Amino acid sequence: MDEKFSAEVVRGAVETAQDFLNSLFKPAAQELGNILGDNVRHWRFNNAVRITLEAKKLIEKHGIQLKQVSPTILLPILEQSSLADDESLQKKWVALLANAASHQSPAVHVSFPRVLSELTYIEAKIMDFLYVKSLAADKVTMVSYTVPYEDIVSALQITDEEYFLAIDHLFAVGLCVSSNVTVIPTFDSMEVAIRNTRSLVITGYGFEFIKACTEPS
Repeated sequence: MDEKFSAEVVRGAVETAQDFLNSLFKPAAQELGNILGDNVRHWRFNNAVRITLEAKKLIEKHGIQLKQVSPTILLPILEQSSLADDESLQKKWVALLANAASHQSPAVHVSFPRVLSELTYIEAKIMDFLYVKSLAADKVTMVSYTVPYEDIVSALQITDEEYFLAIDHLFAVGLCVSSNVTVIPTFDSMEVAIRNTRSLVITGYGFEFIKACTEPS
């Protein structure tokens, strides 16, 4: 009896998720089914269904008007979000899908799913911290608001090693930059730029990325 009930619940959730995806882009519903072919198919499938349904709830909660989502954005979201095993990162996938499907939200850049799939839990926390600090700053200068290293480490309770490893990657993907760069001339008339990784500035790209991965207001 319990097994039958569970099967019916799962079937109903799958149908709801596929119906919702059909309203965004029909082949995406098939993509959801294709995830079942993985070696970890049940775990990934459950993730994809849960994230899709949570995005649907967000859209209904905020009365968002739906729009068709480009397959270059929607399909990577479905594929990559199914691998997310951290709850806070799963929430970002939910928000990204909801914003991508919203007429009210700015266009989601095609690179956002890839960047989100590469972020660790700590990197996401750092970016959220920079984003909140930027929002609290003067609206004219919010993208250039500098956040000291000490504030980040203290607020997020992370180690120096975790901070510097995360920052190297966040710099590489363009989400934040050093607040200042020192240029040093060398003996062969070349110049070397040295980044100051102890104070950070969220980039315009990073700001829009985190905004897209945040629940719409």
